[in-house]
Amino acid sequence: MNLKNEDKIKFQEIMKNRKMNSFIPDPEYYRNLPVKPGPDFFIKISNYSLFLNNYKIRIPDILVNQENRIKWLYTSKHNSDKNGFLDIRQNHKMYDFWNKMQFKCKRSGLNLDFEPAAVLQTSQDYNPSIIDIDTFKFKDAQLKYFSGPNNNQIIRRYIKSQGESFQIFRLVHYLRSKSSYGILIVSNIKYENQYYDLNHRYTLRDNQGSSCEISFIVGKSVDEYISYGSRIAELLSKVLLKSLLDIDY
Repeated sequence: MNLKNEDKIKFQEIMKNRKMNSFIPDPEYYRNLPVKPGPDFFIKISNYSLFLNNYKIRIPDILVNQENRIKWLYTSKHNSDKNGFLDIRQNHKMYDFWNKMQFKCKRSGLNLDFEPAAVLQTSQDYNPSIIDIDTFKFKDAQLKYFSGPNNNQIIRRYIKSQGESFQIFRLVHYLRSKSSYGILIVSNIKYENQYYDLNHRYTLRDNQGSSCEISFIVGKSVDEYISYGSRIAELLSKVLLKSLLDIDY
C-alpha cells in the first residue's frame, strides 16, 4: 500500500477525543443478529448466489459450509463483463479448489514449503464476535481440510502483505454524517523471525497488541476502500432484508 505522508496520521493525533479499548462484546448482542461478523457473513452471502455477481468486491478464494454444503466464493477474473465481481461455485470438486489454491499461492510468490497458504477462521459458539485464526502450509491444510470447513468456519487463501512483516488495513466506514477512515496495523515481528511460530509471524494475534504499530489513515488514500465499503454495506443490507423477510431477488 503506497501512502502519502500527509495521509498517514498517528493514533494520538486523530484519536484525541476517542478511546479504543480492548474488550469482549456482549455475546447476546451478536447471537441475536441475523448476520454475524466473521465466517457467518460469508456463509450467509453464499446462500444468495443470484445477486452476488452484481457486486464488484475483491476477496480471496473462500470455502464455506452452508448447511453441510461446501461452496466456493471468489472474485471472477475469467468473464470480461464480470471481471472483478463476486462469484460462487456450488457443485465443484474439492481437488479443483485445492489445485487452484496451490496455483494462485505459487503465482503470488509464496514459498509453500515455509509460508502459509490457507487461513482457517472459526467463530466461537459462546461469543460469535470472537474469531479464532489459524494459518496452515498448503500440504497441511489440504490434508486436514480436504473436504472443507465445519459449519462455523471458513477456509480462505492466504494473502501475504508487502514488506518485511504482516500488516492489515481496516476501514471504519460510515454511510453518513461521519467521515470514514482507515486503520493500518503493522506487526513488529518479521516474517523471517524463526523464534515465533507461523501464526505469530503471518497473522496478528490477540496478545500481540504491544508488538505492532498503529496508524490512522485519512484523505484520498482511503477513497478506494470507502467505495468497497459502500458496496459491502449494500450487499449486507440485501442479505439482511432477505434473511428477515425472505424476499427473492
